[in-house]
Amino acid sequence: MLFEVIKRDGRIEPFDTKKIEKVIKVCAQGLNVDLQKFSQKLALFLKPRMTTREIQHNLITAAISLIVTEENKEDWSRFANRLILVDFKKEIRVRREQKYKAEVTRYGFFVHFEDFYRFLKEYIAKGVYSKLFLEIPTEVFKELYYRIFDKDNFSNPLWNKAKHMQTQKFIRSYLTEEDNFPIELPEEVWFLQSLLGFLPSVKNYGRDWNYYKQRVLKHYEYLSEFLIIPATPQMLNLRRARANLSSCFILDVNDNTESIVHTQSQIAQISRNAGGVGLYIGKLRPSGSWIKGNRGKANKITDWVKIYEATVNAFNQQGKRKGSLTVALPVWHKDILEFLEVIDLDIGEVTKKSPDVFTQVVIPDFFFKYVNENKPFYLIDLYEITHILGRKDLDLTDTYGEEAEKRYNEIVKLIEEGKVKNYKKVNPREILRKIFYYWGRKGLPYIFFEDNANIYSPFEEKIYSANLCVENFSPFRNTDPEDLYCIEEEKLGYIHTCNITNVNLLALYEQGYLKDTGKLKEFVFHLYEYMDNLIDITDLPVKESRKHNRIYRTVTAGFMGLADLFVAKSVEDGKYYGYRWTSRRANGEDTLRLIEEVFGKFAFLAVLASTRLAKERGKPEGFERSKYKKGILLGRYNLSEEKDRKLIEKLIGEENLRELEENLKSYGMRNTLLLNCPPNTSTSILAGVSAGVMPAFSLTQVEDQQTGLFVNFVPLYKYKWFYDTYTNFSSHSDYENLTDIIAQIQRFVDGGISFEVTVNHNFFDTGEKLTTLFALVLSLARRKGIKALYYWRHILKDKTVAVEECESCAN
Repeated sequence: MLFEVIKRDGRIEPFDTKKIEKVIKVCAQGLNVDLQKFSQKLALFLKPRMTTREIQHNLITAAISLIVTEENKEDWSRFANRLILVDFKKEIRVRREQKYKAEVTRYGFFVHFEDFYRFLKEYIAKGVYSKLFLEIPTEVFKELYYRIFDKDNFSNPLWNKAKHMQTQKFIRSYLTEEDNFPIELPEEVWFLQSLLGFLPSVKNYGRDWNYYKQRVLKHYEYLSEFLIIPATPQMLNLRRARANLSSCFILDVNDNTESIVHTQSQIAQISRNAGGVGLYIGKLRPSGSWIKGNRGKANKITDWVKIYEATVNAFNQQGKRKGSLTVALPVWHKDILEFLEVIDLDIGEVTKKSPDVFTQVVIPDFFFKYVNENKPFYLIDLYEITHILGRKDLDLTDTYGEEAEKRYNEIVKLIEEGKVKNYKKVNPREILRKIFYYWGRKGLPYIFFEDNANIYSPFEEKIYSANLCVENFSPFRNTDPEDLYCIEEEKLGYIHTCNITNVNLLALYEQGYLKDTGKLKEFVFHLYEYMDNLIDITDLPVKESRKHNRIYRTVTAGFMGLADLFVAKSVEDGKYYGYRWTSRRANGEDTLRLIEEVFGKFAFLAVLASTRLAKERGKPEGFERSKYKKGILLGRYNLSEEKDRKLIEKLIGEENLRELEENLKSYGMRNTLLLNCPPNTSTSILAGVSAGVMPAFSLTQVEDQQTGLFVNFVPLYKYKWFYDTYTNFSSHSDYENLTDIIAQIQRFVDGGISFEVTVNHNFFDTGEKLTTLFALVLSLARRKGIKALYYWRHILKDKTVAVEECESCAN
């Protein structure tokens, strides 16, 4: 390799192979990588007169390309990761030395706390970092800094434990930048997040600074071990000024001009602050309804959908990506058929369409009775029933279950008696056919099972619909303003606010937390204190969201890495755990028992943690509106029922059950919503595990992105034969088993689950097979108590994926 290179300062020098060989050997230390093979691959990328930065980039590219072809992917990935860190931290070190004239370690952090504090205060003054850091006593801050950033004993977690895609994701997606380059290290992000995450424990709840130091160090440990994975808004904002830490929001719009306009303003504020939006529009009157006593003047519901879609697109998420909006409509609404078509540019006027909206249909159980009996189903104008006919006793808005069915049947009688004018008579199976049609073409609509979601809800109030990823929801009643310019505080409504932090099931398993109830209990208590603290420091975009946090204090632990946990457990026990036990000819009860043990134990420890927080901090007013007031846990487990008590005692022990019961009776609950299962598409890459609780899509993922080659693979690739990837789902029994697993998880999750279903058209290759599968999953999910269905993805015969996903919660 006898050629010249261009140095960073512009000088031209002969290429010194010894320098590059030294870096390669350091990065390969302790790893099973063939350096001769790497040198051969690297030679393909080198050329004369390259810059040193280009050489470093090609080192990384060569290493990543070998991940694709080699079986020992983890070693090659860690090798590539170290090359990334060498390049990134060298650049950080050079920039900091030049700017601050300070001593900086080879790891990129400042040797002296005073220099770091000077850096921090500079960006506080610029409005980048939060002023809350200035409330931490300097001596406390300094001690914690040196405990973590010790130049002689730095733990260097990314170097020792991470794979390349984790570090790539962290650097590209989550670091604060100035002039298109990060100003901070990943380890500094964890440190700053830990500092702010436990500041309310001292400032608001009377803990001392010694307790604070213990919590900060423990939280940094959990973050650096990838046990706790903050949701994207926390990763981006938990250290920044005016930080929104919530992922998404759900609103409803009332049937008047003031509410329609006010809701549009709220959506604009939420979207511009990078929040995803869920919107329930079932209260709006349909086409052909009355306006000021004149029939036939009301617009189609799709006209309002178009306005709200335009709003999120105009107020995009801080200029980084389009805003995201799911709009929900009940299946009995007169405009439901047009609503299903609103995403389809091939039908009707293009200018009336909303292709960027994620449609969601709210379906009560009584609809399926009409389907099964093949009886005519009436699409109705609820405004006509409640306002024109004056039958407010038949309002379906705030009721569900048997009462909703009774009211709907009364409305049908009024129609058949000729008393109702604005309705449509349809075959209910035609509605399902249209839903199935768009599942096949667009992967939408989402389905929200109204009765499952409310019967098994921890709340007394009805929940209208779900959020963008259908896994997080609680009651919401938006402001119904009389005057847009002056909304009094006592007349403010409240909108659902998602406050999510994720946990890594594979890491919890590998580090012994899932086998040790005491250790898991300590982890869960820490997690819920942290999440409850975030409610006190988040800067939310609208007042109604702040009110919801005050009333309900909803915080949820999300889960990722279930597919990997199944593999790890299969390897350890020597028997199969997974998603396809019928095809594998294994015992499905083993998998279902494992889910009960993992999710059940975590769930009841979460309830215990929230009762202890209530003891220390008090209960919110929403506790009085929850089923916890009646001794019902997670919306379904009654402490007065012996079978429920036995289950809880089996999972967390008699002593923990006794404490839970005493705390609940005396102090209530601090948080009224505790658990959910989001898709975690982006943050799971950061954690290095499979996304959410669904099967891995495939063993490896390779993309040639604008920023370079991206390769992802399952974390336990060396045991790849244990993985049930979606590419292998080939029979109805596979989806029946999958639905059983999701239903078992749902038993212990008081929120929802992003139940995303992927279909491989190499196996389901006819319309009849596809329709049968759609009907099977829909029927099983509803009957087994699952609260919602998320996307349908399609693997076409050329192995491409046909449906893009929304980015709000996932990314």
